[in-house]
Amino acid sequence: MQFNLDRPSPGSYVYYHITSANRTAIGSHVMQFVQHKLVKLQVLERDDEELVLEYTLTAQQMQGTIQIHEWAADMDELQSPLVLVLDNNGRLKDIRNFATLHQRWTDFFAARMQKKYKHLKESADNMIAETGKLLKDKQRFMQAFEGYSAWRFFFQDNYAEKKPREIKPYVLRQYFGTVDLTLQLESRWEEEYALHHHRYSLVNNATLDTTQFDRKAFARMLKDLTGVFNISAALEVAMEENFHYNAGHWLTQAELFLETKVSDWYSITAAHTLAQVPEKETLQPEKLFQAEAAA
Repeated sequence: MQFNLDRPSPGSYVYYHITSANRTAIGSHVMQFVQHKLVKLQVLERDDEELVLEYTLTAQQMQGTIQIHEWAADMDELQSPLVLVLDNNGRLKDIRNFATLHQRWTDFFAARMQKKYKHLKESADNMIAETGKLLKDKQRFMQAFEGYSAWRFFFQDNYAEKKPREIKPYVLRQYFGTVDLTLQLESRWEEEYALHHHRYSLVNNATLDTTQFDRKAFARMLKDLTGVFNISAALEVAMEENFHYNAGHWLTQAELFLETKVSDWYSITAAHTLAQVPEKETLQPEKLFQAEAAA
């Protein structure tokens, strides 16, 4: 038995409220942020080989513990709108307006960042210089979309024929500095039919692929991080993802969760949620964000 999800029709669009939370703990030192985003996703083109989407950030709110979190929110603003080209497997194939991003950066955005972060002096200069280099290298820029972020909501393999259950490798490149996180990903597709009701769902679960994970390199990374040489490098991984699609083949809601930890002293937890919202509710995004925070 196989499932076949069509693609959303050109001209159709939806609004999403996306919440991302990340917590990194090293001993008693904790870095964390919560980011709310309201985005519009619209289909520009569709053919037998690709789907072209326009992603627009309409509002956001960032609450972070360090300056780099605010910088990340600024970069989200720079990257709006994005014209994303997806292949038949739902994977990111191209960013059609990449040259426009570079032009926007050189025309005014870099100067704005220089003024905003002038109190950081040398570190701000380095971030600005590195961003300028990144916006000249499309392939390197696109690699940033492969990490474990909310972008993963939109790059699922949900356009080709589906088997009810698949197991395949999934690698998060340089998740631990220079060390890859190697996983075995189990995917289960389901579809549900009822009167005036048709939807698909995808559930992913993952475990550590111990045969491919470079435990020695990971142990070296931990030693460099802590200065402790007899520390345990036994990595625990928990990952679960849920995606729900409607009859129009749009995501209606989804959740991503990934936790990696070593005992009680080192952990990285990333959680992302997505909910489709009616267009009328997008007029007051702060209410959406406050409601989510209070929940």
